[in-house]
Amino acid sequence: MLKFRMGVILMAMISSTHAQALTIKFSELRNGNGFLAVSIFSQEQKSAFPGGGDKATKTYYLSLDGQRELTLEVEDLPPNTYAIAVMHDEDGDKKLKTNLVGIPQEGFGFSNNPKVLIGAPAFSRAEFEYPKVRELGIAMKYFL
Repeated sequence: MLKFRMGVILMAMISSTHAQALTIKFSELRNGNGFLAVSIFSQEQKSAFPGGGDKATKTYYLSLDGQRELTLEVEDLPPNTYAIAVMHDEDGDKKLKTNLVGIPQEGFGFSNNPKVLIGAPAFSRAEFEYPKVRELGIAMKYFL
């Protein structure tokens, strides 16, 4: 009986841990080449958003392996206000390739999918509250 109770408790802990994960679905990738560089910034790091991935709460560099859609499960994220910045690093050089006037030649995206015309959005346009929000969709954008 004790083993059964311990098994039930363990299953409940695993289920609650999994329920706390943040699921991010990336779509509209131009191709399946290269990598996705994903940076998750907390409210306290908003001054580094979106380009200071080295200062982000969590960063991921995910191989696309030919996929044009990808899902990331983020575990162990403390409750907070966050914003996510994503770059499609098609050539694998770990830099956002731009043309001579600074227009990105590789894809990018942000939580909340704000419209981007000139420059990156402010943290406030991409922010969300976790764990109130546990699932996000980020559609990649390309200028060239």
